[in-house]
Amino acid sequence: MGQIDNHLMNPKDRLYTIDQYRGFAILFMVLADYLSRIERVPTWLKHASGGVGLTVVDLIAPMFILSIGLTFRPSFTRRREQDGRWQTILHFIRRFLALIGIGVLTPWGYSWGLFQTIGGAGLITLLIIQLPSLARLAVGGALLGGYQILLDTIWMGRVTGTSSWCEIEGTLGWAAMLILASVFADWFYSHPQGRRNSLFGSLAFLGLGLGLSNWIEISQYFVSANYVLISIGASGLIFLGFHLLTEKLNVHWPLLIAWGKNPLILYLLHYWIWIYAFIAPLSRTWYLQAPVWLIVLQASGFVGLLSVVAWFMDRRGWIVSL
Repeated sequence: MGQIDNHLMNPKDRLYTIDQYRGFAILFMVLADYLSRIERVPTWLKHASGGVGLTVVDLIAPMFILSIGLTFRPSFTRRREQDGRWQTILHFIRRFLALIGIGVLTPWGYSWGLFQTIGGAGLITLLIIQLPSLARLAVGGALLGGYQILLDTIWMGRVTGTSSWCEIEGTLGWAAMLILASVFADWFYSHPQGRRNSLFGSLAFLGLGLGLSNWIEISQYFVSANYVLISIGASGLIFLGFHLLTEKLNVHWPLLIAWGKNPLILYLLHYWIWIYAFIAPLSRTWYLQAPVWLIVLQASGFVGLLSVVAWFMDRRGWIVSL
């Protein structure tokens, strides 16, 4: 086995770093969705107003994309060694098509959303996942640049900024992000300079994205090139922070680990609860104009219920994945 496989088979690294980081991303995503439509919530806890700008909430989706990138190529390599190349490719095609299907079957599934975007980005990334890091870095950069050109010259009229996933065209931007995330993973797993390489790589992505902001408006809704670079750089730094806490300070949050083991089930469950328990009821004082005490009560109950599910599945050793 290669260095990447050896690293991921280490229980300490697999469970306490990646799962803890992914659990944080999913928990943050659940809270952000709940708070997104409440009128008294400050703007910095919502997506950038008008689709242009950057808030802390705009970094949540890239954090999850990075968590996919951290396991994509190692998982592909390990399965290829066990089942062969073509069976492995078919497995990943089925996985990503299933995500698109799940997205279609969720409420408002007719609108291009999270699951469809991840599924589409995964299929695109699958085309080049076996290439070396430098080649994937070049392809990811070219794809991102090409998407930005198409966005500026052709698609801006269609991509109106009403969807935080930028409709189907935006999948190219998210695919570029996933490709770059897989490159970050290679840097992180490389020995003995992996931590330093991934740190410098994150800072390079971040610096390049900030530099491009002199010419391009940053926007998650449009998946602008500078948004992709800034967010993947920032997500890399956050992940390295989690790794530092885990490896050097031995800090473990069992509940976050439990969340990180079953992100698909928890996100689906949260989505249905959010739609039917909060958005669907007609009383505005129940959700949209809820007082502070009710917001705290609802958010605590929402997260608490999902945490019980995560804890129960973890205690049973249940991990649901495609």
